[in-house]
Amino acid sequence: MYNKLGKDEIIVSISLFIFLLGYGISEDYQANTFPPEFALIVLMIGTAYLCFNRVVKLLVNRNKNNFYCASAVIQSTKLVHAGKGGYICYVIKYEDESNNTHIKELHNFFSIKSLDVGDEIKIKIDKNDSDNIILPFSDLAIAIIMCVIGIVFETVIIIICVYAH
Repeated sequence: MYNKLGKDEIIVSISLFIFLLGYGISEDYQANTFPPEFALIVLMIGTAYLCFNRVVKLLVNRNKNNFYCASAVIQSTKLVHAGKGGYICYVIKYEDESNNTHIKELHNFFSIKSLDVGDEIKIKIDKNDSDNIILPFSDLAIAIIMCVIGIVFETVIIIICVYAH
């Protein structure tokens, strides 16, 4: 569930960046094309979408009975470079109901214990799409973290709006 950014998230991020950049430039030149309240509402909606979109998708997918439990083995790890640093990507191997072997990369994976090559993790696989997997603990933990981040961002935006008036 928590893979790389989807097309919708990239489009919302770029649109939000362009809108806020345009708003900032228009404020610098005192063009006042939009009222500040409108800019804050757009910022709130964009932030809410980016922080809560995957959580809603996870809740919708979890409530379906189309998933079955399985286990996957970590085949390898690799460092994905991002900016000045990077993050660890896990390559897992699992079998679906038809005993077909699949290999998938997990880019956003959360675990309390450190995982090594050869460790086994529990997954849920979609019966209709064997590439759609859910990592129950990891996805739930990331969903909670994203909700907290979203609530903090939204609270900060509301506080800015209240103090601006």
